[in-house]
Amino acid sequence: AAEWVRHSLKVESDLNFIQLLVANAETGQRGYLLTGTTAYLRPYEAAVARIPAELDSLDAETADNPHQRDRIATLRK
Repeated sequence: AAEWVRHSLKVESDLNFIQLLVANAETGQRGYLLTGTTAYLRPYEAAVARIPAELDSLDAETADNPHQRDRIATLRK
């Protein structure tokens, strides 16, 4: 039971991190669009570079659950 709890918390943590990356990307993109300052694109570029690997990791973490993997595939789009 403890291992399932650890697993669930890891998946939740991974999802929260992906959400943070997406939020940072959106904020950076918005800052760039409003100001034209390319420095605002750094969080966006960092997120775009990192999100695929994070989704791959999440996909591996949920390999035992087809329903979750379907949701990750949707999220990946």
